[in-house]
Order: sequence, then structure tokens, then C-alpha cells
Amino acid sequence: MRKIGLLFGALLGAAFGFIFAPRRGSEFRKRIQNDIKKGGVGLDPLKEDVKNIGKDISDTYKEIKGSEEFKKMVKKGGDEINKVVKQGKSKFGKKIKKGKKELDKITDKAYSYGVKKSSELKKKLKKVTSKKAAPKKTAKKSPVKKTVKK
Repeated sequence: MRKIGLLFGALLGAAFGFIFAPRRGSEFRKRIQNDIKKGGVGLDPLKEDVKNIGKDISDTYKEIKGSEEFKKMVKKGGDEINKVVKQGKSKFGKKIKKGKKELDKITDKAYSYGVKKSSELKKKLKKVTSKKAAPKKTAKKSPVKKTVKK
């Protein structure tokens, strides 16, 4: 995984180097050779170029950020975002209200149904408990007659 990252970083660095190179390759190689002749490792020209590129990017950013056109674009973007948010609130607010009304209707129906069934159960329970207790079944006497001795 590290090798892939290293390769990707090298390719990306090379691509940026070609895109943002402030000088031609032959000039850059001469600068590296001069740095090495002076006792360096050849990185000072690269360091200098990267520093200049960073400064250029920073200056460009400051220039764009300070421009009236940029400020207008940011304001317009903010206005558009606010407009979309308001539209969303309006649209979904209505749907939420409608959903709440439907939920209230369903809740009322469920409550009424529960009250009705509860009332029916109470009536049935009252009927069952108000009936006289059924007479207890007593053991029947056997049909055999007793004979009495006289």
C-alpha cells in the first residue's frame, strides 16, 4: 500500500511540476547542476520554485478574494442557498402539517374505536356478572328405593 501511495505521490508531483514549472527543463537542470557544484544536493532550485509557486497561488487567491466580482458571486450563492432553504421549508412545512392532520385523524379514530370496544366489553361483563349464579348441581339420588323393615 505504501508503494502505491509513493508512486501516486511521485506522479502527482511530476504532473504539478510540468503544469506549474516556471522555467524550461534545460534551465532547471542547469540550476540543479550549479547547486551541486556549490556543494548542495540539487534541491535548492526546487525549493525556490515551490516557494514561488506557493506565493503565486497565495497572491492569486488574495486577488480573487478581494475582487468585487468574487464578493458578488459569494453573495449571489448565499442568496440562492437561502431561497432554496425557504422553498424547502415552505414545501415540506405544508406536507408536515398535512401529515400531522392525518395522524390526528387516525389517532382520534383509534381512540374512538378503543372507547367503543371498551364500552361493549363492560356491557358484556356486566351481563355476565349480573346474572344470578347458576344453581349448584347436586348429586342425584339413585333411583333405587330403600326398603324399610318394620
